[in-house]
Amino acid sequence: MCPSCEAVEFLKQEGVVRPYGYGGTAGLLALRGSTLTGADIGFATRHPLTAMRANSIVDQAAATVRQLAEQRAIPGGVRGLHNGPGDAVRHAAASCQMTREFGEARAKEIGDNHEEGSSNSEGEQAMDQHNNAVGRGLAGQRGSCMDNAVSALQTSGTLRISP
Repeated sequence: MCPSCEAVEFLKQEGVVRPYGYGGTAGLLALRGSTLTGADIGFATRHPLTAMRANSIVDQAAATVRQLAEQRAIPGGVRGLHNGPGDAVRHAAASCQMTREFGEARAKEIGDNHEEGSSNSEGEQAMDQHNNAVGRGLAGQRGSCMDNAVSALQTSGTLRISP
């Protein structure tokens, strides 16, 4: 096993590192039974606190989007949480918040690591990367990232909602 891999495994076992991911879809949250990509392992090893915070941002975005979907405040309801309107809002809101907290380059790195290492189809990866880019662009706007992402879905149509 590589030294970086051993370090991440130790940190995971100790409960110190909870690597980031997007709501448990397609694979980043090892503590939830899925696997880490090589890029994710490297990032979590180099930036464990950032990885933990990024995971928290993603979890928050996922929980809020689920609530909005259940209330039908997002088109498609809960059916749209994967490859639908909710999925698009979740990606954009999380990427927006990461950009505000970590800067655009780091937010892009986190999103790219996830998408490029995922088992998603090329279409899903392209859609998610597009929505992550929209989210990074929303970071400079006033208001909450979630409100800005919902607005991007409902009024501007800039989010992609299918692969």
